[in-house]
Amino acid sequence: MTQGTPAYMAPEQAMAKEVTPAADLYSIGCMLYQMLTGVQVFEEESALAVSLAHVRDTPKKVVVPNCKSEVSEAWDELIQMLLKKKPEARPQTAREVSEMLQQLELVGDGLQPGTSVNVEALQQTMPRPAITDADLIDSEQTAGADGGTPAVGAKKGFPLALAAGVVL
Repeated sequence: MTQGTPAYMAPEQAMAKEVTPAADLYSIGCMLYQMLTGVQVFEEESALAVSLAHVRDTPKKVVVPNCKSEVSEAWDELIQMLLKKKPEARPQTAREVSEMLQQLELVGDGLQPGTSVNVEALQQTMPRPAITDADLIDSEQTAGADGGTPAVGAKKGFPLALAAGVVL
């Protein structure tokens, strides 16, 4: 039986085959694709057509708007690797993807692999969300009814934390 959201479903999942952690990494590739381009990997007229596209079609090149070409190309390389049709051709662990993201961070900084980097650099590498500072809500205004923990999204670093959480 096939279960899942067609837009984020790995080919083996769409065909009701055995699912491994590589299927989750495929789904992360789908989410990253959509986060960076603003569109889903495959947009078809029905859920079945989307599922079939994941099985047979090649994703379009990722072009990140407002981003240096070498950074956009590095994102494309990572995402295309995550979206390979055969599970064994994809990264097999989240750790591998994390290491690839660290290399992507170096590309954004114009550094060579092996150079020490910091988390601040990733914020420069990742494209900014299409919101302004005025759209962000001050965390003091979003405290829960009991005055407790601020609501999700209250901090400026939330998009970065979300992307890092998804990958890990």
